[in-house]
Amino acid sequence: MRYIEPPTAIILHVIPSSVDFTTSESMKISKEYDPNAIDKTAKSNVIVNDFEINVAGLSNEYQAALDVQIAISAYCRVVQKRVADEIAQLCHYWLITRCALVMDAKFSSAFTSAVLFEWMREPFDQQQKRENLKRSILAIERALMTGQSV
Repeated sequence: MRYIEPPTAIILHVIPSSVDFTTSESMKISKEYDPNAIDKTAKSNVIVNDFEINVAGLSNEYQAALDVQIAISAYCRVVQKRVADEIAQLCHYWLITRCALVMDAKFSSAFTSAVLFEWMREPFDQQQKRENLKRSILAIERALMTGQSV
């Protein structure tokens, strides 16, 4: 039981696809430790691959090494997913919670919406340039239409 004490422990259970996961020995042990274990494992259950390996001609040492290799591969995939989740949570915490929301709260309380709108508005000379560009484009389009109709 000491192996499942830390809440951050990853418990890797490798079973053949012919065995029912919910009635396996490890699920019975985890059910004794935590009655809600089946609900939790349903959320975090990772199926690596269904594959068959013919081990009839292999030595016991080679079979054991192959079993270890399969288990380590499955463990690495579980850890990889956990690391990605942890990074996403850290980014959300530091960038959104600690930065963006704090800045938004400070800006909202420090400036009125009219001042913020004024800062976001495009400068007058830029608006004039845009309007002049629109007029010249319309004039060129009219000239092209006139040239096509002749």
